[in-house]
Amino acid sequence: MRTFGLLLSTLSLLALAPINSFALGVPQSALIEKRQVTTSNAPSFVAAAWYPSWLSSQVPPEIDGFRHVLTLMFILYSNSLTSVDPGQVIITDADRELLPRFVAEAKKNGVKAMLSIGGWTGSRYFSRAVMPRQRDRFIEGLLKVVDEFGLDGLDFDWEYPNAKGIGCNENKRADADNFLAFLQALRAHPKGQSLILSAAAHLNPWLGRDGNSLSDVSKFAEALDFVAIMGYDIYGRWSGGTVGPNAPLVNTCSVEPSSTPTVSGAVQSWNFAGLPLNKTVLGVPTYGYGYNVSPLEAGKMAAGGDVPSFMRFRGEWMSLLSWVSYLVPDVCGVTPKTYDGTFTFKALTTEGFLDNEGNAMPGVTYKFDECSKTPFLYDPAREIMVSYDNAQSMAEKGAYINAQQLRGFSAWAGIGDHNDILIGSLNMALGRV
Repeated sequence: MRTFGLLLSTLSLLALAPINSFALGVPQSALIEKRQVTTSNAPSFVAAAWYPSWLSSQVPPEIDGFRHVLTLMFILYSNSLTSVDPGQVIITDADRELLPRFVAEAKKNGVKAMLSIGGWTGSRYFSRAVMPRQRDRFIEGLLKVVDEFGLDGLDFDWEYPNAKGIGCNENKRADADNFLAFLQALRAHPKGQSLILSAAAHLNPWLGRDGNSLSDVSKFAEALDFVAIMGYDIYGRWSGGTVGPNAPLVNTCSVEPSSTPTVSGAVQSWNFAGLPLNKTVLGVPTYGYGYNVSPLEAGKMAAGGDVPSFMRFRGEWMSLLSWVSYLVPDVCGVTPKTYDGTFTFKALTTEGFLDNEGNAMPGVTYKFDECSKTPFLYDPAREIMVSYDNAQSMAEKGAYINAQQLRGFSAWAGIGDHNDILIGSLNMALGRV
């Protein structure tokens, strides 16, 4: 999950969606149909969004811009950090004032309110907190927060077990083993038995003792109500100057499909490792990435069949002030050299790339890449190319969720949408509206 704060808030609505026949990317026959019974009071379908609490000054819980997200079933409040002291979950004074308002607004609209622990900047001490000597104190600290704020559940966004993550996270070879034991102990606790417990996860299963992805996550699935696979950030400034899709559903044109990550491939990886389809939630983005691309290179976009495989272009990472980045030191003490080149879907409308209906403005080149089932746009005046998601790509993802009978979706982040175009398209494809 793209969290630059520690409290992650997820708003989710519960509903059953009809299952339609749809074949895209990984055929349904390639997935394992094992199902598991949900152990808590979690709904049978998940429609969720994370709420980045550090942006509450722009979109407070009470305003209309937040309420459109309440057509969901869950909302995840994002900004809670792990602590050097495992018995404490860090909640800032600002969050202590905001969280009750968040919970009240969610419950007023019939939405489950959950607190997300960790995130990109908040996972430094996860490894310590789940160790055998510490996990009971961690559990008691979490349950104290649940009781204090009247939460319906907890979401664990550890980025990542047995890895440095942002760069200064504590990590140990036994992280995955300890994480599982912690989740099992939390679920077995009298208060934990009725809580909704979820996890946000990378494209591949967590790393085991040998540094490779776990081959069996079935025990995690038994302890959790669902796992949200973060199906985004596949291409970005870390891609070495290659412009590619942020959240490709498939890679049908790739010359090396097995080495090109995709959302459907991530679902397959987790499923083959033992995550049941009915406990798999698809994480979807309401943002994209901008790149500086020359008109000559961008000319491929309008050349039809001349477009490179998997819609790749050469470009430089944009340096601009976005909704989530600031030139201040991160938790590791490292100051970024440039601003994050992120555009929320809403920002694409306010910055003049898209109109109020989500269509490309005059003078902006638009192309839907059938290879990845995602759109690109290019503004020749500004020499900016953006990979993002729109109503069409969200409809594709919704159809995929139905076809594979997944548990639902979770959007990062709900407030990045504009006029409910993205989440509305998902709900339409899922038969929820």
